[in-house]
Amino acid sequence: MLKKIEKEIEKLEKEKAKLIYSQQGVQKRISDIDIKIKGYKTLKKNYEKLESKFNNYVNPIEEKKDNE
Repeated sequence: MLKKIEKEIEKLEKEKAKLIYSQQGVQKRISDIDIKIKGYKTLKKNYEKLESKFNNYVNPIEEKKDNE
């Protein structure tokens, strides 16, 4: 009986170790995706700033032409 209990404990511990390993892999992939998302958000923000500056530069020129 004791051998059966020990085998079951060992089996469950191995299963737990596999799940923990899988969880670590998933967590690493999530972290990698978060890093990519952060990079794309920064790129988007910089693009929007550049686009805004460009529009502010171009629009006053158009307004001056309209006023003349």
